[in-house]
Amino acid sequence: MKSRNIFCLMILSASLVAQNDIPLESWRTHFSYRDAKSIGLTKTGAFCAGANSLFFLDLPDQSLNRISKIDGLSDTEISTIAYYDPLKMLVIAYWNGNIDLLTDNLITNINTIKITPVNRSKTISHITFNNNIAYLSTDFGMVVLDLIKNEVMEAYTNIGENGEVISINFGTVFLDTLFLATEQGVIGGSLDPSVNLQDYKNWKRFNSLAGIPKLPVSTIGSIESQLLATVGTEGIYFYQDGFWDRIDYNLESPVLHMDSGSGPLLLTTESKILSVSNLEVEELTNPVYPKPQSSAMNSDGLWVADSVNGLVFPGSGELINQFPSGPFSDSVFLVFNQGNIIIALPPGYDAVRNPLRTTLGFYLFEEGEWTSYNSSNYSKTEFFPAVADLVDVAYNRQNKKYYFASFGEGIVEWEPGGDVRILNESTPGSTLINIIPGGRNVFVSSIYSDHPDAVWATNYGNPASIHKFNPNDETWMAYDASFQAGRFPLDLLIAENDDLWLRLDANNGGGIMVFNPESSLQKHLTDIEDQGGLPSRNVNDLAIDKNGQVWVGTDKGISHYPFPFDILENPAVNASPVLIDGRPLLRDEPINCISVDGGNQKWIGTDNGIWLFTAQGDRVLYHFTLDNSPLPSNKILDIEVNDLSGEVFIVTDLGTVSFRGTSTEGLPEHSQVRIFPNPVTRDFSGLVGISGLVNNAIVKVADITGKLVNEFKAAGGTAVWDISDFQGRRVQSGVYLVFSSSPDGNETFIGKIAVIN
Repeated sequence: MKSRNIFCLMILSASLVAQNDIPLESWRTHFSYRDAKSIGLTKTGAFCAGANSLFFLDLPDQSLNRISKIDGLSDTEISTIAYYDPLKMLVIAYWNGNIDLLTDNLITNINTIKITPVNRSKTISHITFNNNIAYLSTDFGMVVLDLIKNEVMEAYTNIGENGEVISINFGTVFLDTLFLATEQGVIGGSLDPSVNLQDYKNWKRFNSLAGIPKLPVSTIGSIESQLLATVGTEGIYFYQDGFWDRIDYNLESPVLHMDSGSGPLLLTTESKILSVSNLEVEELTNPVYPKPQSSAMNSDGLWVADSVNGLVFPGSGELINQFPSGPFSDSVFLVFNQGNIIIALPPGYDAVRNPLRTTLGFYLFEEGEWTSYNSSNYSKTEFFPAVADLVDVAYNRQNKKYYFASFGEGIVEWEPGGDVRILNESTPGSTLINIIPGGRNVFVSSIYSDHPDAVWATNYGNPASIHKFNPNDETWMAYDASFQAGRFPLDLLIAENDDLWLRLDANNGGGIMVFNPESSLQKHLTDIEDQGGLPSRNVNDLAIDKNGQVWVGTDKGISHYPFPFDILENPAVNASPVLIDGRPLLRDEPINCISVDGGNQKWIGTDNGIWLFTAQGDRVLYHFTLDNSPLPSNKILDIEVNDLSGEVFIVTDLGTVSFRGTSTEGLPEHSQVRIFPNPVTRDFSGLVGISGLVNNAIVKVADITGKLVNEFKAAGGTAVWDISDFQGRRVQSGVYLVFSSSPDGNETFIGKIAVIN
């Protein structure tokens, strides 16, 4: 058992106002809060949880407070939550069996289930309470948790009809009996201390002779003298005098959740909520909860966790909904940075490049807030046409328009606040091809814009796989691939010498295509010696660093081309390994993505977390994993660095988080230099950031008398100071001068910072 102190929930995250910047070396989450699954009502509001998200609505001040691993939670992937009012405690259960107990100022972790070997899933699907005990329904049985001692008391595992392990879906205590909804029907066990419920023979089993089918039971719940159970779509059954009977109501879909709180029993289905009182069923529907997942009732009225509208609760005479800012979905494939704007895209194709035909649109992050653009018309979304499978995005700095690659419908041109236009095979002059006529199969897999008159795109599956669109005169050009694999590009970058580097699909030959549109020269780089010399043809990502070198991430490690400008003229080309301590960097490790920050440092994503290496790749600066950071997963899908702030956006298979690094894009001269925080107070133990510097500046800190106390070098346009002197001691209180100069000494800046100990 492990406990962590946190701030009182009322001030845990403060109200969720826009937060443009976060401190250096700190984290923030970017989870979807609209996909709500479960709720826990308190006297002053409600907790609401999704797959990766948890927040608290405080009714008195209408604030929304996020709670995550940053605040002390031990895990991600929440399966369910429940609030126990007598102890003012929230029980948080995770898919891996982990448990957090959250009180006003303490998070206590109970990992007993998580670390115990079990042959079945450890997912906790439901929590019910009785006399300071929490009963946890799992796929391997019922776990009994003592909420006073914060420990697992016992588990009822082999309680099937013949002593086998059975799945428990729901549980409730009724008339001193623990009733369970199981895969073998309803069973009940006396809570008399003299009864050993670990013995399967001490459980009563109900079947058709008792009036209820011996089929998997979805939910079970009780209130006062009423006990109900639901059996798939067979119906709702009530218990009376030892027998069950069916309520005269036809279920259209299985019941997802049953609430046994105050008021009537609430049964939540995929489209409506059923209120059951005195064996009468009332259907509750409302456009504000189109896809309810669970519901509860208190004196204020109805509360609902809805999978598209977040937390629904009673307002002034009507139901309203709220959820913290976040992307439309946690399923993100790619992130793109333009200035201080981040755009996230959901997946658009599967592993063998079949289009998913989804119209989830895109999600834009600016000034600390997310806005989702799609055609759903759901709460907190902006309209965007129902164009399927957006897989890449580029920005043209001249016309200030974004261009999206659609894996099926061509190119989407979008002017923020203005028009949307689709460019496809029918656009006048277009060179794009619908490779499978009769459907929408204009597979544009990547897009890039590096010049006012050029938007480059790749048409996957087309012999002419490279296309150039001029937005000024609306003209098009197409370029053929001279080899079969070149017809299947997935990504496109442009080097300083205007060579195009294309990552090719490993399902169709793989490797890299290098192409120069002026000379028409092209080359296929593979894993063959002198013909590319890659570790593997399965190339997952390409990145061009500040020195023009091309870094290549494959499923068998990383390599790079340190002299890429003569690739097309050189008859023998081989990638160079990146060495660390004399060994190849991340040898044989599948590399999923690479990003270069403002200091030319390399962020590398793998299935084992994210790494930051020096510019040369010869030293590890960070290695973040699920265990030592707020990452929701170790599987890193994409990385994008905001070069203006240094914030690194990290996409995992379970959602997106960001970390504010200490490197930004270097400038040719000092511009809008910021020293933060300033002043430094006695309780601050982090790093002072100095941003807006000339590239790779030399920074010196001196006291007010001019005595030098420390000196360091900027990473790109940002330097950091740990408030120490040359001996590593924290400096004394006072005002300090900050001198910055370019490496050649021609560009300088002087600032001040106050330290208060």
